[in-house]
Amino acid sequence: MILRIFILILIIIAIAFIAKWCLNKLSFFKSRKKLLYVLSGLIGLFSFIIYALCFSYYITKIPKENFSETTWMNEISERHKMIDDLLESDYFIGKNIDEIQKVFGKPKEVNSNKSILIYELIGHTALDFKITTLKLHVRDSIVKSFDFESKVD
Repeated sequence: MILRIFILILIIIAIAFIAKWCLNKLSFFKSRKKLLYVLSGLIGLFSFIIYALCFSYYITKIPKENFSETTWMNEISERHKMIDDLLESDYFIGKNIDEIQKVFGKPKEVNSNKSILIYELIGHTALDFKITTLKLHVRDSIVKSFDFESKVD
């Protein structure tokens, strides 16, 4: 951790020196050394913040895939990429309970009259797990509607 902080500080200093060298070429800053140092330091800090924001966006971006039954059943490590597409689609509507259980397994909970099946879908964000509680509303063994609630743990 300390090594990372040290490297980050070195990057900021390097950017500040490059900015100072470039600004020093301008005649306006030749007589204003304090302004040159302050401005080059701010440029170094600002450019590092921009870099850090872009890098964190790149790291946290999780690719998305269209939902596929075969991929869902065979490639468990790829499921998190399909959860959003699955929830945005009408995949569940009109499906038989047996078809749902074939793809998703046994539900986590079933209410007493078997009209609501509850599944937990576990995805992840860049730093945390995203748990989606999926409620399938069933009538005559057919899913009529569904709703879900997501939370980040």
